[in-house]
Amino acid sequence: MDEARERGTERTRAAALELIRAVLEDRRLIAELAGPEGPLEPLEPSERARAQRLAVSTLRHMGRADAVLKPFLRRPPPPPVRAILRLATVEMLDGGAAAHGAVNAAVALARADRKTEALAGLVNAVLRKVADLPASDWQALPPPRLPG
Repeated sequence: MDEARERGTERTRAAALELIRAVLEDRRLIAELAGPEGPLEPLEPSERARAQRLAVSTLRHMGRADAVLKPFLRRPPPPPVRAILRLATVEMLDGGAAAHGAVNAAVALARADRKTEALAGLVNAVLRKVADLPASDWQALPPPRLPG
């Protein structure tokens, strides 16, 4: 992958992570985050669409991702790390992303933030275990529930 495309992919994942964190931690709507001054603003249209797709998919499959991650965690990680783990898990198991790319990107996201950089090793170790799971484990989980 060329360097410009890799930077675009990193920005896309970072923007998706910002969307996820804003929805879960700040209780904001994706619709208001997608406007001007939001995390998607500096992205190209194709990157913007991919970041939104990643965030929505992660939020939709959050329960399934948590079920996959739970056996690999002794205690719940802080919310920013949990968001990284969920994003990468859904990207690999639901989106079909290459495991090495998703794991490396998640570790890079963890290292990029002072609040999460100390847990980059945890992100790496947990996601490598998730990457080894057979696809049938993900498919066997109950489908996401619709809100009431």
